[in-house]
Amino acid sequence: MFAIFKSKKHSFNATQNGRLLRMEDVPDDMFSEKMLGDGFAILPSDENVYAPIAGEVTSIYEGSNHCYGICSQDGLEILIHIGIDTVNLKNNAILPKVSLGQKIKENQLIAQVDIEKVRAEQLKLHTMTIITNMEKIKSFHIIEKDQISHGEKVLSYELA
Repeated sequence: MFAIFKSKKHSFNATQNGRLLRMEDVPDDMFSEKMLGDGFAILPSDENVYAPIAGEVTSIYEGSNHCYGICSQDGLEILIHIGIDTVNLKNNAILPKVSLGQKIKENQLIAQVDIEKVRAEQLKLHTMTIITNMEKIKSFHIIEKDQISHGEKVLSYELA
C-alpha cells in the first residue's frame, strides 16, 4: 500500500502587468515594514487586477473598493490592496468584478482600476499582495524580475 502525500509547495501569480517590487520597496511604512504581513507589490502598467490564487472572496472594502480579502484553498489569508492611501477614493476609480463570498479561480479578474482617476487624486498605484497569516508559512521565495505579466508565477511558498 502506498501513502499519498499532498505537496506543501504552492505559488502565487502576478496580479497585474507592471513592475514587480519587494514589500520593502513600497513607498509606505505600513507595507514596507510588513505591519499587515509579507508578500509582493506591483506598480501596474494597466487597469486589470487578477486573483493571484484560487479561493473565496472574504472581504471587499465598501466605498473605495480598494481592498480585497481572499482565503486560499489551503487556508492562507491574502489581502490585495490596490493603491496607497486609496481608502478614501469616492470617484468610482476601482470597480469590483467579484462579490463577497464568491469562489474565484487563479487569474480571475477581480477589479478594474481607472488609472487616470487615481492619478487625478495624486495617489500611488502600487498594488500589494499580502499574506496576513504568515504563521502558516514555513518559507517563501519571490522571483527576481523587474517587469512581470499577470498570471506569471511570482511567489512560491511552503506551508508550515
